[in-house]
Amino acid sequence: MSTATNAPAYPWLRPSWERLNSRLASGRLAHANLLLAADGVGMESLVEDFVRALLCEAPSPEGACAHCRACHLLHAGTHPDLLRLELEEGAKQLKIDQIRSVTDFVNSSAHGGIRKVVIIDQADRMNPAAANALLKNLEEPSGDCVFLLTTFHPFALLPTLRSRCQKFEIPVPSREESRRWLSTQGLSADDADRALDLAALAPLRALQYARGTQLDLYAQLRDSLCALSTGAELPSSVVTRWKADPDQVLGMLLQVCEDLIRSSMIGTEGREDELGQHWKDLDCRQLFEFRDRLLSHKREAGATNLNPQMLLRDLSLDYFRSVKLAKRTHSH
Repeated sequence: MSTATNAPAYPWLRPSWERLNSRLASGRLAHANLLLAADGVGMESLVEDFVRALLCEAPSPEGACAHCRACHLLHAGTHPDLLRLELEEGAKQLKIDQIRSVTDFVNSSAHGGIRKVVIIDQADRMNPAAANALLKNLEEPSGDCVFLLTTFHPFALLPTLRSRCQKFEIPVPSREESRRWLSTQGLSADDADRALDLAALAPLRALQYARGTQLDLYAQLRDSLCALSTGAELPSSVVTRWKADPDQVLGMLLQVCEDLIRSSMIGTEGREDELGQHWKDLDCRQLFEFRDRLLSHKREAGATNLNPQMLLRDLSLDYFRSVKLAKRTHSH
């Protein structure tokens, strides 16, 4: 009988798992690590598997042993050497008090005698005060503490934070690998391809789209941007159809934009939809500028009580102006 847990949970994560374990085994794992991935690749699962390996008393190349005291404590959610910071229920930002709790944790001794681990989920959701508070801990590393910061939006992090961390990127699997996995989840080939197109090949996001309403929202927002870019509609008309929760609309608009940036920079295998064709005529600078405006709006929405419809109207105007500016630039 195997004494190790099977890791990772999804087949496409195996290369990333092996790279992380190689860093750990060779002593090259940094004190502070920033894990980057597209939403829907399974980064959360990989982090959980790696934390078990970091704290296990008898790990193997396949992962944690699942039998030692540390593994039992982790399974019970009571391991004293693990600190996880995540958004509190109903909160839109990580609070500075949460970040301040890291200092006491870092300065204490590891109970298990191996190391301590700090996980900061959605690290881009820290406001500047919280991010600056965390910097103090990253600038004075403790030899027995490993930081794991995760983000889907690395450019929303302060540059000073990004520079203090060793970056670890988890790639999106190939279309064929994602399609094979989705078939095991009961999706037909046609449904899998449609969902993967809209999810930029991220398999977990594609499955979520296929089983929920987000597929329709993504398509609606994509069609709205097409209508704005061609002049078929004005911002005042398209925004009235954006009836979903403003946070969801903001997140989905950001996702559409980042998918287009990815397609523009490296291409997206097999993706030739109307919006992708339109943005091929624009340079990446325009895409990045609009993405930055979306991030700014998203931060403002988390920090203040903005009127949702006003916020969405401003976003549609931003897009409309961006497209008009880009067209004028290309015409010259």
